[in-house]
Amino acid sequence: MKSTFTKLKQLAFLAMGAFALAAPSSLSAQLCSGTPAYGSGNCTVGGSDRPGDLIDVTVKNKAGKVLYSASGIGPGATCASASAAYQGILNASSAFDVTAGEELTLEIAGGSWATGGWTTRVGVWIDANKDNSFASGENIIDPNSNSVGSTASPFTVKMPCFTSAGTSYMRFRGCPSVYTMTKNNGCGSGTVYYGNTFDLAINLVVPPPPVAGFIVPTGPNYE
Repeated sequence: MKSTFTKLKQLAFLAMGAFALAAPSSLSAQLCSGTPAYGSGNCTVGGSDRPGDLIDVTVKNKAGKVLYSASGIGPGATCASASAAYQGILNASSAFDVTAGEELTLEIAGGSWATGGWTTRVGVWIDANKDNSFASGENIIDPNSNSVGSTASPFTVKMPCFTSAGTSYMRFRGCPSVYTMTKNNGCGSGTVYYGNTFDLAINLVVPPPPVAGFIVPTGPNYE
């Protein structure tokens, strides 16, 4: 009896060990941080101007179909801390399809401060290799050379030629135009002062390879 009980305990221990090893594979790693060194865009000037915050975004495919749209993105007109400047995954339960190599139009508006002539730098990245990070090579709108104001600006971008399908993310990050932000700032705080960050869930779709439509000619001239 004692021997049987001991064997049962050993089997239970092995089963628990196997579950512990398997469990992490079902959990997705957390996306890299995108919080600024200080607070949200509103912290720079107060009021409702919010230079540095991305406020409206619409994503369309080449045919003009709206894949995602949101307005009034937070944290709002009240100065928010650096940690509160990250708005999370806005469409966590409704990811949209993005095909490798396809062309999209991103319409983006941000806060501005007319008195100081400030607008909002805008940076967008695609996690093409699904490593939950946003490298400089995955940048599709360079914040070093692009900014937006309260009226939405359209950006035509081409998706990377990724080779692995599955769930991934598109990151949007803002920063007041008087400060520096580059394509290297997809993650972390670094020298990014103020502004908000948010992510969109996307489904990476890899198109099938082209099939050659060869025709074998027949007839007396081809024999």
